[in-house]
Amino acid sequence: DITSPDERTVRVTLLEVAYLVTMPVGVAVGSYLFKQVMGQSFTLMFLLSGSLMLVALVYAALRLQWCTNKTKHAAPISCGGTVLNTVRVVTRSRPHHYACYLRLIIVAMAFYTFQRDEKNMAYLYTTLKFNWNIQTYSTFRTFQSALYILGLLVGAPVVGRLCGLRDTVIVMMGAVSHCVARAVFATSSHPAGFYIGAALGSLGPVAAPVLRSITSKLVPVSERGKALSLLSVADTSVPILSGTIYSQLYNATIDTAPAAIFWVTATSQLLVFLCALTIHCIQGEEPLEQAQDPQEDARPVSEVT
Repeated sequence: DITSPDERTVRVTLLEVAYLVTMPVGVAVGSYLFKQVMGQSFTLMFLLSGSLMLVALVYAALRLQWCTNKTKHAAPISCGGTVLNTVRVVTRSRPHHYACYLRLIIVAMAFYTFQRDEKNMAYLYTTLKFNWNIQTYSTFRTFQSALYILGLLVGAPVVGRLCGLRDTVIVMMGAVSHCVARAVFATSSHPAGFYIGAALGSLGPVAAPVLRSITSKLVPVSERGKALSLLSVADTSVPILSGTIYSQLYNATIDTAPAAIFWVTATSQLLVFLCALTIHCIQGEEPLEQAQDPQEDARPVSEVT
């Protein structure tokens, strides 16, 4: 990673844009191909999706470096030792409250990913509330994904840099944006309300890349991979629980309060806001500097020169 701490948030956000920009295109093109070209064949759609993934895999194998760290390991790597070292990244003490920040960031990422399992239940909600079909919902998702991309481009690179906002403030903005959007979804009695909610929630996705950027600053370069892997665990393991919560809640409230799923999402994003606010208050006016490896700091000047 050659980015400076000041540039990292913007660059990680732009990487997220590159990832998300395919979503509205995929939804729009996929819907057209499914109905007009492939005769509503799921087999052909899965073959197309698998072929694109294979192309991406071949491209990555040919173009990307297998290892960016030129340091050779003198001894074989122990799988169990690697796991223990990864866990120690969270448990070891760090100066400037960085250990506390890291734990809060992992918790915040876990609660942030809660909302990703909402979309399946949201589709069922719109069919119940507004009699939407798959085409109508696909149109809405395309609109929402396009606004997410716009929000990512505006949130961190433009607003963050021009206004000089700290990373924690950007995370809080994203969490509030998601909360407001879900409040609008839950209280809307007209389909237009969903589009208004999508517009208000456009800044929501800025939270995830900024959380990753903060994580990279809280640990030295030697521990960055381990810290980001823990963040990925929080990112990918939560849907095991959240998917069950959303489906069971929707089934239990479908006749009384089907919009309860949106209040679950709003609550999870409120917890993200509180984690970021806690870091912001503890940090005070102290800047979030890149953590240094204690071994590097202990090296004598003669070795450095």
